[in-house]
Amino acid sequence: MAYKSHIMHQVKALGFQRATATSISLGIDDLLTIPSKGWLVQDTEQQSFLLEKNHHYGNVHVVEKLRQSIEIWYATSEYLRQEMNPNFWMTDPSNPVHLMSFSGARENASQVHQFVGMRGLMSDF
Repeated sequence: MAYKSHIMHQVKALGFQRATATSISLGIDDLLTIPSKGWLVQDTEQQSFLLEKNHHYGNVHVVEKLRQSIEIWYATSEYLRQEMNPNFWMTDPSNPVHLMSFSGARENASQVHQFVGMRGLMSDF
């Protein structure tokens, strides 16, 4: 029994050694955003402002305003999500964030989207 635990300890040590030797770290400069993100968010904020204005004047019901607001921000978020991967491929395919998100490891595209795209819809209830 002691022999098996010794082998398991050696396998564990080798795994940690290899994982440390091939580790990937990331910095703030690795979080690449698509160039159009600034004007996309600005345009979405403008649409939300107009929606709020229409609600204030009584042209849009509060429920409809909420639904349209969610649709506007969701569409922007989805566009950013779709453009994220091509942006990584065109700018730096060896980017650590890109490698982690599309390698099949624990990180996935939705987590990276929160880093470089948008956090997502949040509720305040």
